[in-house]
Amino acid sequence: MTELLGGGAVAEGYRADLIQAATHTEVNDAGQIYAQGLPGMPNRPIRYRVREVTDAYANTVGVERAAAGLPDLTHTLTEAGLINQYRDLVELCTADTTPEPVPGILLTVREAFRAAGNPEALTVAQLADHLNADDPARWGKWDARDDRLAMIGRNLRKALTDAGVALSSTRLRNLPGEPTGYRKADVDRALDAFS
Repeated sequence: MTELLGGGAVAEGYRADLIQAATHTEVNDAGQIYAQGLPGMPNRPIRYRVREVTDAYANTVGVERAAAGLPDLTHTLTEAGLINQYRDLVELCTADTTPEPVPGILLTVREAFRAAGNPEALTVAQLADHLNADDPARWGKWDARDDRLAMIGRNLRKALTDAGVALSSTRLRNLPGEPTGYRKADVDRALDAFS
């Protein structure tokens, strides 16, 4: 590979084990072509496949394209009226698609579910114990109050909202007293939004 494509070719994605003798019938033969320097992917080699056409076939396709009102392939993108679509494609390729990191408060809630054996739902009271163990200074300041669970629920909701997490508590009607809590499926959906 290095003799053919130069030093560092393997690190750039060119692999000898993917190439076979030039048969011109298989996609991974030695006759394949790579393109490099595409918008947004300047260092990533992309395999291209070339289909040879005869002049007669090219002429037939050109006539069909003209009859269908499609742009002539010999025009520039501007002449063909496609320059804006091309710029949109370049912008899309260069856009940062790195997912946002998962907020710590959501990870803490998810860890509470794991610690409890991944039940279908956890009440605010169950979450409060886990939150308090995780950060007593933040979540333990209401321990002496009669409305401890209401304060923790309210502040948990605020912490999730401030972190940009789309996760709401719900009444757990299948539990005695119908306490407020969070469903595991909702927590998993919120986590999926950050991946």
